[in-house]
Amino acid sequence: YKTYRGMGSMGAMQGLGALPILLSGSDAQKKAWLPKIEDGAIAGFALTEEGAGSDPSGMQLKASKVDDFYRLDGEKTFISNAGIAEVLCVFARTAPGDKDAFSAFVVRGNAKRLKSKPIELMSPHPIGTLVFDSVDVKASERLGPEGDGLRIAFQTLDRFRATVGAAACGM
Repeated sequence: YKTYRGMGSMGAMQGLGALPILLSGSDAQKKAWLPKIEDGAIAGFALTEEGAGSDPSGMQLKASKVDDFYRLDGEKTFISNAGIAEVLCVFARTAPGDKDAFSAFVVRGNAKRLKSKPIELMSPHPIGTLVFDSVDVKASERLGPEGDGLRIAFQTLDRFRATVGAAACGM
């Protein structure tokens, strides 16, 4: 039972982590990441923040443009596969004060200055908080145009809401 439950959960997490790349990634991003995920690299989807769980437009994780990269600062919480994901799709605010200025990024799970803190649950599910302490991400790892992050997040969630509910009922 635990194995089945874990496999269903892992399948959903792989899909959530891969779909933003599939939907909005450049050809180079798709070529670099999708085969790795297909071959078993663990993926993650980092949208939720404390105080902005049901309203992603309240996100505070900041992505500041510096030359040819973005610097990410802040935290994400209740992130499945935190600490074990090899690739994360991360959503961050790219313009302070603008409620619609969010972008999506592909971030390596082992990026310098990215830390994870596990959150203990009753069930065996790897979930935690991700701490971004000036994590540098190449501009070429931004998914889609700057400011398209919420659209990418909602497109992804729209495709998974029904399957996540069905899987939960099945478990």
